[in-house]
Amino acid sequence: MNGNEKYIAIYSRKSKFTGKGESIGNQIELCKEYIQTHYTEIPQDHILVYEDEGFSGGNLNRPDFKKMMEAASIREQFDTGTPMGRAMMYIASVFSQLERETIAERIRDNMHELAKTGRWLGGTTPTGYASESVQKVTIDGKAKKACKLKLIPEESEIVRLIYSLYIEHDSLTSVEAELIKRGLKTKNNKLFTRFSIKSILQNPVYMIADVNAYNFFVKENADLNSAKDEFDSVHGMMVYNRTKQEKGKAVTYLPPDEWIAAV
Repeated sequence: MNGNEKYIAIYSRKSKFTGKGESIGNQIELCKEYIQTHYTEIPQDHILVYEDEGFSGGNLNRPDFKKMMEAASIREQFDTGTPMGRAMMYIASVFSQLERETIAERIRDNMHELAKTGRWLGGTTPTGYASESVQKVTIDGKAKKACKLKLIPEESEIVRLIYSLYIEHDSLTSVEAELIKRGLKTKNNKLFTRFSIKSILQNPVYMIADVNAYNFFVKENADLNSAKDEFDSVHGMMVYNRTKQEKGKAVTYLPPDEWIAAV
């Protein structure tokens, strides 16, 4: 591209978490109309379109997003020795922070909507449960499967045994040794370790939705999406936003005051 020529980039992304909002096609057309109204000097072939569908806002590893950033002059240095240069650096940092906070807010809003349904989001199910398709949700003309957890009796007995053994011994090592002795294995057909046992003991999916659970979530300032009378000592709990996962990094467990919970 000629460095003296002006280009405008349109970037459109649609989240994989929700079907809300305008479709990618509509977003691009709206942007083009805006450019044609306010930037009449820009030729049509200088309007560059980048679009990613099926990527969450928290994931920056999106093909067209990366192409756009490579095409833009992102390596340009600001002269921090001048007032204008310092101002530009400040403005860039402010908008970068705004984007991060906006992405986080949107993801959290999506989790709120999911928490109201108590649906399972996918992935490896906890020991004792299987994923069961319960309905089809049509969004933007597309059928999407909604799933909930279904109890697997034989696996649930292993979970109950783990809790019983831990109450008896108060030791992860002792529980591990006993499970190995009995030849019991994980959902992935591997021997239980202290880490897998600890993960089960700390997973709120095994909580009964009773008054103790309610008091726990209230005490820990969790974002609770169910009323007190819904804690009926019969149903279980679904808790979202428990971990922060980034590619190439170890999973970070978030504190309960960042959880989003529902019966």
